[in-house]
Amino acid sequence: MLDHLTINQLNYQSIINLIDGLFTRYSKVMVVRVDLSYRKDIIGEISPDFIKFQISNMLTNNSRHNAIFEHLITYAWCLEYGTERQWHAHLFLFFNGQKVREDIRYSLEVCKYWVEVMTQGTGTGFSCNKNQSQYTTNGIGMVNRNDTNKIQALKEASKYICKQDLNIEQGHWRDQGGKKIRTMFIGRL
Repeated sequence: MLDHLTINQLNYQSIINLIDGLFTRYSKVMVVRVDLSYRKDIIGEISPDFIKFQISNMLTNNSRHNAIFEHLITYAWCLEYGTERQWHAHLFLFFNGQKVREDIRYSLEVCKYWVEVMTQGTGTGFSCNKNQSQYTTNGIGMVNRNDTNKIQALKEASKYICKQDLNIEQGHWRDQGGKKIRTMFIGRL
């Protein structure tokens, strides 16, 4: 059985491979980072299966029908459980930087889509792109293939979503089928 450190390392290596692959194929990538959750009055009703379903649906099925996702290349996200927000998700969305710009607008549009369409008003969204100044390492926004410092900052920032959530691990959370919950999700290139 894998321990927390090994799982964290495997998750992080998967993200590094994804980022390296992105900049091998694309000269510019617009990185959008959002946090998605639910209003406090309903968070107790939300299961991990439900939030996973809604986010997966947003990134796959609904992305084909929404212009905001038209140039989405791939994604990486994690599911977390906290005492205040309970089930919530942290997402990195990678867009083709040759086709899009205005990362703050995109991050706000993703949050709006989450709140208004996916959760029909019961969700909440936070734009990390709008609040970039509060991060010590800033790897979000437009990232050019030649900007090795910003790519390294993106890799550093991605560590946050690779960590094992001890609230989930210690609570021995299980999905509806009784399996231990998967908390890390990485799209394909």
